[in-house]
Amino acid sequence: MEIFFDLPWFIPAAVAIAGIAVFLWANARLRKRERTIGLGMVGLALLMTIVSYLIDTPRETVEKRTRMFVAAVVAKDGSAIGNLLASNAMAFAWDKQDIIDGAMHYAEATGLSGARLLSLQGVKEGNALFSYMTVWSQHTGTTSLPITDLNSQWKLEWIEEGDKWLIIEIVPLQIGQVSREAIERSYLDRPVKPR
Repeated sequence: MEIFFDLPWFIPAAVAIAGIAVFLWANARLRKRERTIGLGMVGLALLMTIVSYLIDTPRETVEKRTRMFVAAVVAKDGSAIGNLLASNAMAFAWDKQDIIDGAMHYAEATGLSGARLLSLQGVKEGNALFSYMTVWSQHTGTTSLPITDLNSQWKLEWIEEGDKWLIIEIVPLQIGQVSREAIERSYLDRPVKPR
């Protein structure tokens, strides 16, 4: 059933083109029944497009909420970050509060001023949903970490709690030239020191 809500654009387009072709062929030959079938196909294509556009699949919801998460980190909005995390969310050794504190601390420490998603893909693996993203972040370069642009890759695991999709695990795949293992060892193995 989910496939009906996440149709590739070419399926309704093909149905519409076939419907128009049937309608034109039947109209030229004054065949009412076939003409009605052609109009029905065009109507079906329109219905398919509207339903696919208006109803989000879980994968589309996760992608939207991933964008919200990135925006919340850039805005340094701890409340918005927390609202997107499950109560037992983790990032290596960090728990939910550590994630909120760490996101805000490192956003300030690096002078994070903006972020753009270069790629985002929601993937269903078994019953789990993941979002894989590549983020290009902009930094002021005026902090102790003199960077202005940084590419990073992330994997977010999502779970459905009630009627919301929430992040259960955050995995940094790579930040700049630093690998996942080095990030976990250097940054995520203990909570951020209080300011």
